[in-house]
Amino acid sequence: IVDRSESHRLAEQLQASEQRYRSVVEDQTEAISRYLPDGTIVFVNEVYCRIFGLAAEAIVGKRWHLVAHPDDQPMITARLAEISPAKPVVTIENRVRVAGGELRWMQFVNRGFFDADGHLLETQSVGRDITTLKQAESALKDSRATLERAQAVARIGSFATGSDSERFSCSPETARL
Repeated sequence: IVDRSESHRLAEQLQASEQRYRSVVEDQTEAISRYLPDGTIVFVNEVYCRIFGLAAEAIVGKRWHLVAHPDDQPMITARLAEISPAKPVVTIENRVRVAGGELRWMQFVNRGFFDADGHLLETQSVGRDITTLKQAESALKDSRATLERAQAVARIGSFATGSDSERFSCSPETARL
């Protein structure tokens, strides 16, 4: 007679631990995926499916290229190639097509997992929508360009000091004075 109660207890603990892990992943508000070195997706959470309007079965087994904007794919591939045991995390901002075909900006934090010999086994990607931030950055850039054009035409300069009075900046027109 072999007592298997200890192995059953350990199996139950492992199953409970896995269940807790899965609930943490599924409760996130970010899109989470895991993919192999060739880009083949092996896991996506429900948020990922909802953002891209696809069922997990339609995503798992496909490559991450499925959702990335084609113009951004070479940059993404190059940045992912930077992942190494010494630098396991790479953050990438790129455009994606979401459910309904809308183009959005997302920031993905990609973490590589390596074997004992340093070979990449899998990458975990956690993405969040940063479209509003990108739109604000673009509006600020446009506003600055408009101000600079107006100052150049009117030959009006401007300057700014930091609250600590240590920092000072001025427009090119002011600098010429």
